[in-house]
Amino acid sequence: MEERFRAARTRFEERDPDGAIATVSRFRDRGVKDYYKAKAGTLSKDATSVANALLEETDQLASITGVVPLRGLKGVRGSSALANMGDGVIGLKGKSISALAEKAIKGKVGDADIPLIKSRIATLEADEVKLLRDGEKQFGDWDTAFEKYVAIGTRDGFNATDAEAYKEWRNSVHSLRTALNRERQRLKAVSVQPADTWKFGDNPLDRPYNSDSFFSDPLDKLRSIFYHEFGHNVHQQYLVDDLVSYRNPAIEKWMRANARQGSRKSATRYGDTNQREWFAENFSLYFMDREDLVDPLFIRLIEAIINKRALPDG
Repeated sequence: MEERFRAARTRFEERDPDGAIATVSRFRDRGVKDYYKAKAGTLSKDATSVANALLEETDQLASITGVVPLRGLKGVRGSSALANMGDGVIGLKGKSISALAEKAIKGKVGDADIPLIKSRIATLEADEVKLLRDGEKQFGDWDTAFEKYVAIGTRDGFNATDAEAYKEWRNSVHSLRTALNRERQRLKAVSVQPADTWKFGDNPLDRPYNSDSFFSDPLDKLRSIFYHEFGHNVHQQYLVDDLVSYRNPAIEKWMRANARQGSRKSATRYGDTNQREWFAENFSLYFMDREDLVDPLFIRLIEAIINKRALPDG
């Protein structure tokens, strides 16, 4: 993966021969330390393989749109987002992306596992019911038992033997629930969610939050995420060749004038967040062959970019 990013160095150096742009960053969590490196973090082997394949596709999108390719990958922490983008470096939340990649690569195995996982869940749920019923018979309801055997400490009426038995039972409940939650998460990881069927003309309140919701195939969901992030790379890097254009990119300047709230539309609620997310969500859907879900304003914009024409007048 790092070889791919090192190969991108030439493109960046051609557009910035004196290195002026490389010394600054518009993004607080990006910098020289991230360039031309792949810091996969918690990405699984499967996820790394899928990411490599999708990065080949984003290289093609770079050629189509005339922007520099991506030049780095890093882990994302402390964010609800699965991915982000800045300075040609894509950030990925390793565990979440890895779960999707496992679905994409091992989908058939996962489908075969579903009945087994459901059976284990049913068994654990039955064990939970029995364990709670037995505990209630022996110790009383959960809150009363906690007060009696834990909270009162060594006060009058405290029975150390009963307290130990209660704690052992309570630990058994926690262990069982941990196992049950793990199986429920496994079921969620291997289950394929149906694609959202919302379309323009339907109630806007019923729109999905993200564009990946329009796809059921796990690989297409990942592809949608990568395309969304590469869309950010396009509005950040298109026609950038010096510090002035880096700080005020042509597309972002165009969006401030032509894609204000009320004059743009999005098939997702996330696309309503701001002009940059409007661009990225529409970019993803456009290149995922869902032009029926793309804002006509965006279509005019992206086709001008692809065909190297002047950006449209709104």
